[in-house]
Amino acid sequence: MSFSDSRIRQTIATTQITPSGALTISIGVACRSAETPSPESILKRADEHLYHAKQTGRNRVVA
Repeated sequence: MSFSDSRIRQTIATTQITPSGALTISIGVACRSAETPSPESILKRADEHLYHAKQTGRNRVVA
């Protein structure tokens, strides 16, 4: 996770949205590597990370 990923999540969590109030966000992050050589595999990995973030408490960034 990079500093900017965490800043995005924190900015959303601390911004009041009228009339809803505060929101949270979970983010799954992936990049190209030997295990994820294609765009499809990168998206699949990011999706897996997103669901891991949601399952481990939400309002998280998992990379």
